[in-house]
Amino acid sequence: MPSTGYKAVWPRDFYQCAMAFLAMGDTQTPKVAFEYLKKVQVTEKTPGFTGTPGWFLQKTHVDGQIEWVGVQLDQTAMPIMLGWKLWQAGVLTPDEISHWYQEMLKGAADFLISGGEVNLDWNHTQITPPKTQQERWEEQAGYSPSTTAAVIAGLVAASEIAKEAKDIDSSSRYLAAAKGLSDSLEKHLVTTQGLLKNSTGVSAPYYLRLSPNGEPNTSDTLAANNGKQGLDQRQILDGGFLELVRYGVRGATDKLINQSLQLIDNTELDSNLRLKYEFTAKDGSTIPGFRRYGNDGYGEDTVSGKNYAESGSNSADQRGRVWPFFTGERGHFELALAQAKGELTGNNAQQTKQQLINTYVQGMETFANAGMMLPEQAWDGVGDATRYHYQLGQGTNSATPLAWTHAEYIKLVRSMTDGQVWDNYPIVPTALK
Repeated sequence: MPSTGYKAVWPRDFYQCAMAFLAMGDTQTPKVAFEYLKKVQVTEKTPGFTGTPGWFLQKTHVDGQIEWVGVQLDQTAMPIMLGWKLWQAGVLTPDEISHWYQEMLKGAADFLISGGEVNLDWNHTQITPPKTQQERWEEQAGYSPSTTAAVIAGLVAASEIAKEAKDIDSSSRYLAAAKGLSDSLEKHLVTTQGLLKNSTGVSAPYYLRLSPNGEPNTSDTLAANNGKQGLDQRQILDGGFLELVRYGVRGATDKLINQSLQLIDNTELDSNLRLKYEFTAKDGSTIPGFRRYGNDGYGEDTVSGKNYAESGSNSADQRGRVWPFFTGERGHFELALAQAKGELTGNNAQQTKQQLINTYVQGMETFANAGMMLPEQAWDGVGDATRYHYQLGQGTNSATPLAWTHAEYIKLVRSMTDGQVWDNYPIVPTALK
């Protein structure tokens, strides 16, 4: 089977793009996208599959032909989330959302609660949510903040949809499961015995990139990946916990969220573990950029300047660079924080919003090339750039344009225009009370 590279369907990226089209006022495209997702959901009829159905394939050709078969629980939650958004926007009628609940979403929600046995191609495993076989970077198994955020939001959305479909028992079950996951969130994802300190030298509890076994105070190591050896889980930061705020699982003023951000923003961390870098925007101001996580090897070799795995194998000197859509994710958080603090009302509201636009909307635009295309990754200034003469903030040889990045930019513009996060789920904090 030929590899599609990035010219393929991931339900997660599909969700991001559908929400971006909806943000622009297009209702037809996201509706067709939502209906398409049934094509990539695992059912009893999926060729070669045995086990528990309901989850969505990791990656497929556009026609639904299977390519990758890992189980990522956020990709099973997001079709439910999209369905709820389209229903609330009037794109799906009550009858239509009830139909799709029975046809697609109920199976997905059931899988988010119970998981089950999976046998497809190379993948023979037992899924026990909220532990996921792969998180959003498709590399690690365990308890992930970003994955869990989507699972909780998906279950709350499923509860509301089930109620509309008059499946009251399932509605109650989905809501109870969401509350249970929310109640145990910090237990599985926050270390109180961390190995990292903020810029003032203070060590406080913080969210991990991922906890392999849901025991964040142990020395469990993450799996080796992209040429990098696995490190103690407490050494690895990842801004994915911001999805907890985006989807409404935690508030923007949450203490643990903000303590974790202090570590994300610490530019004095060892370069392998550091996430935040600064760049100069067109107006001369400083804007932030962020790497995916510490110890990321998905990028150029820092010593030779070669592309990722150019020789056919990975090297320990590879380094994942800054991903522009994290500037958008941070912008969404800062907008939510300003709203929570009441800074988007009153005499200084316009000034606050303009500062957010200058920093985060302009920030994402800073990474665009001459054709206004946004890359997957941008050069962070670390290592040898002589081979390609990369300038700071310039897109690397990573995928350009990256649809997810463009979707995040569009959603950020809509969010700033509205003065509230576009893909927030207001039912979530209400339901979790």
